[in-house]
This record gives sequence, structure tokens and C-alpha cells, in this order.
Amino acid sequence: MSRMAIRYCCVLLSFFFAGGVFADSSEKEDSESGAVLEVPSLPHLRMDAEARVIDIDATVCLHEGMLELVACTVGTKEHESVVAIKALPKHVHLMLVLLGVKPGGPARMVPIDEEKTRWRDIPARGHPIDVSLVYTDASGEAIETPIEQFLQNSSSKAFPSSTFLFTGSGIHVVEGQTGVYLADQSGNFISISNFGDEVLGRSESFSHANEDLLWKVRGEGLPEIGEDVILRLRPQKLLVENEEGGESGVEEARDGGGER
Repeated sequence: MSRMAIRYCCVLLSFFFAGGVFADSSEKEDSESGAVLEVPSLPHLRMDAEARVIDIDATVCLHEGMLELVACTVGTKEHESVVAIKALPKHVHLMLVLLGVKPGGPARMVPIDEEKTRWRDIPARGHPIDVSLVYTDASGEAIETPIEQFLQNSSSKAFPSSTFLFTGSGIHVVEGQTGVYLADQSGNFISISNFGDEVLGRSESFSHANEDLLWKVRGEGLPEIGEDVILRLRPQKLLVENEEGGESGVEEARDGGGER
């Protein structure tokens, strides 16, 4: 992680924990800069820096029905999500940044004329994150299944993939007040439809109008409704060509997702 990324983490820490403190933390040394980062211990979240995974406590919401989201926050949109997470979206955002992953931006529409009669779609961008569910079978053995296995359309066609983009939601700042992380308010954590404030989204331009709700839950193999599961996020390590013509690993997405 670069020194700039470390400074960015400090800014996030000051925002995400304004007016409060986290319960505990552990220190990890950044191999590139030699700086020591404090990794916070946050409710319903666990990060394995070596394995590069983040585990989020969640519960199963549906076995059937149309979907706008893969995951919402508890008490928001369980009627249209596969699972509901117990952690705050802004805390997950922080954990991803501590892994060296940069957010991009949610899909949105922007006007292309002053009268706002014509609009242009801006696709979502961000670092690719593989999403899976971890749960135990009847014998007590832990099973990890890509989230796409629990999504299908009306023709039983499988979802394109289990990879979503770290779009990073957004922060709404009101003068004289602490900023608000938008996904904490809306509950839009991992989105299929494009709401414009989700933490993870797809590059496709799905709207959330009823006629565009193409995807539904595939209940086969999914744990019972209300059962505790783990939603696992695994940032991809991307490859780019180096100066010698070979390939080397990097932690930044090709699409230019910048710091927010």
C-alpha cells in the first residue's frame, strides 16, 4: 500500500469513527512503506489480510422472489435481497481500503444538454470483488459457494458471474454536520439494479423499475431463511504488463477507479 493510500485510510478512519471509537484494533506493518496501520475490530466483520478476504455476518432473506439486490443491510430491503448483512456498509468500505483496494463510482446518468432532455449512462467502475456465501452443511462442514449459484432469471439462466465492482457508494455532507455514508441510509450494499449509492455494483445498466427486475433467487442449496451465513468478499489481484513485457500483480483496477 502506498503512502498516499495510507493517508487516505487515515481520512476514512477520521470520518467513519467521528464521535466514537472502535472496540479494539491490531497493528499490521505495510510491506511497501514500513508504516504501521491499525486494523480496527468492527462489529460483524473480520478481515484476513494474508488471505485477502473480508467476512461479513449475514442472514438469508429469501428463497424465491425477484431481486434488486444481492445484499442489503438488516431492516431495509430484505424483501428483494438474497441476504442481509449485520455490519455497516461504511465499515466494509474501510476494510476494503485497508486491503489496498480503491473504490471507483456507482453507475449513474448525466445530462448532455442544458435542458436536461438527453442523458448519458455512465457505467459503474471499481476494483473487481468476488462474492461468495459461506455456510455449514448438515454434517457441520463449512461450504463456500459463489453467489451467482443463488441467482437466476425467469428462464433459469445463471447470473453472469459472482464478480462485482467496488463502486464505493458516496458521502453526503451537510454544512456544519458530520457526513453521511449513503449506503448506511439506503441499505444498498451489493446491488443488481443501479441505485447510484451501492457499495458494490455491476457495470451493466440495470434500472430498478419493476419491468427491469430480471433476476430472482435460486433457492436450491441456499440455507434456510433467517439462518446465519457469512458473506465473503475477495478482491481480485489484477495483472498488468511490466516494462520487460511480462506480467506483475497489482492491487489497482484497470478501469481507473480513483480515491474518493
